[in-house]
Amino acid sequence: MRKPGLAQRYSQFNPNLSVGPDGRVDVVWWDFRDGAGLYATDVYYAYSNDNGSTWSRNFRVTDQSIDRKVGTWSNNYDYRAPPSIASTDETVLVGWDQTSPDGPWQDLMTATVQLTEPPADDAAIPYVLAALLGLAAGGVALLVVARAVRTRHDAARRDADVREEEAASRR
Repeated sequence: MRKPGLAQRYSQFNPNLSVGPDGRVDVVWWDFRDGAGLYATDVYYAYSNDNGSTWSRNFRVTDQSIDRKVGTWSNNYDYRAPPSIASTDETVLVGWDQTSPDGPWQDLMTATVQLTEPPADDAAIPYVLAALLGLAAGGVALLVVARAVRTRHDAARRDADVREEEAASRR
């Protein structure tokens, strides 16, 4: 998936393909173009709606280049598994490992590529309201359960205190 005019000195490797239910071919790969002169990669994505005869432009999936001098790619172990990909008609889910900013290890990352227009604001209102009502119902259910557990716990503690007082008074 070389971008026309992209300097040939930067590698693009380990593609992974997925075909959506609608027949769209999706591909992701590791790409060195944004980490010029560094041992750093990014994940790129492209798609084809005509069985690979033509391709979309290349989309950068990662929001920052991944420092490959840290983690599993360094330390004498160059692990170059392709990024993961799964396709639906409307979206593509991409997964990859990325250098953690908090230390010398790798984090697993995911991103969703939205291929269709999200619903217009008015069309989304029922879904947003349903989601908010679902969250509210879940919150109320958690409060009821927490109250029941606390009531049972308080009753058990009162019973234990009464037994201790009775035992102390018999002594």
